[in-house]
This record gives sequence, structure tokens and C-alpha cells, in this order.
Amino acid sequence: MLAAVYVDESGSHDNSPVLSLAGYVFLRKKVIKFNNKLASTLRRYGLPYFHMVDCAHGRPPFDQLTMKQRIAVETRLIHLTKKYSEFGFVVSLDKASYADLIPEELKHDLGGEYSFCVRSCFTHVTRWAERTRFRGSVSYFFEAGHKYQNEANRIVQEMFAGYKVVERFRYASHTFALKRECLPLASADHACMASKYSLKKRQSKI
Repeated sequence: MLAAVYVDESGSHDNSPVLSLAGYVFLRKKVIKFNNKLASTLRRYGLPYFHMVDCAHGRPPFDQLTMKQRIAVETRLIHLTKKYSEFGFVVSLDKASYADLIPEELKHDLGGEYSFCVRSCFTHVTRWAERTRFRGSVSYFFEAGHKYQNEANRIVQEMFAGYKVVERFRYASHTFALKRECLPLASADHACMASKYSLKKRQSKI
């Protein structure tokens, strides 16, 4: 049995105090159905991909849609994600705290906040696999474009250089992909926005 994990990030810009990575686990058969149904929805509305921030604010390519139509697309995405995914997770990190806590001698191995969150995704998915007794292998798809993507890629490659680690984490592969090329990333994109909104609400109460 094969599983695929789709991960997106939010708060990667410099003035954001918190970085979040969110992802969903799909079994292979279900992600094919998810992809086909989402692609059908996007074609119906004349959209090349889904991006939550642009959808929420009516920016291109969502500017051609009414607010009611944008809500309909978002609602459909949520429905498909809940129906076909197996597990969802969010990793959030306070950037300033991470910079203060990580000693200089560990920064090469652990990397910056983005690389640390990427590594944490593997841990969350492995715990899901252990809890559900999933025995298959897992492929990971991260949205491409983060400025520390190369660093994260190096760290992941080093992390899975040994057979025992690969076996423990049920690791098959990892890829950095664009939303246009990998539609299931849309599920994680929405989860990131929901996480960011939740963090803002919690911070406003402190």
C-alpha cells in the first residue's frame, strides 16, 4: 500500500513571527479520486489551480469569480479533503524562539525554521502510520519555492541516507512541486490558512 503526503507552508515572509507547515495524508487510490474531482471543479470555474489567499481576496485568477463562486470552490475543496484524506497535521514554530534556542553548532544539521518544520512533518506522519498500523511506504510532496528549500532538501537527504531510518519512517521519496503541477497541494494550502487564522486569534487573546 502506498500513501502520499502533501505539505504547504504559511508565514514564510520575513515579517511573520510564526511559520506553519500543514499537510494531509492520502492513500494512493483515494488521492487519484481527490485529484480527478478537484480538477473537474477547477475546470468548471475556469481555474488553473487553487490558492487560498488569492481565492479569499478575489485576486487573479479568482477575480473572474463572484464571492459566492469563490466560497463554492473553497467549500468543495474542504469537502473533498475530508472525504478522501486519512490524516491531517500542522507544525507551527515561533521564529524568534527557534533562533534563540538552537545553538550555532547545531544549525548546519537542523537548519533554519523551515527545515526544522519539514523534518517534523516526517515525525507526525510516522506516528500516524504506527497508530493505524500502516505498513506501506510514503511519498512526500512539499510546495516548491521556499527560499530555504535547498537547505531542507539537503537535510532530508542526509536524514534518509541510512536504510534503518528509511524503514522506520516508511520513507519512499520527497519532492518539491508547484500547485499547478500537483493539485492535491491545495488541501494543505487551505489547512495552512486555517492554522494561521487560529494562531492570530489565540495571540490576540494573550
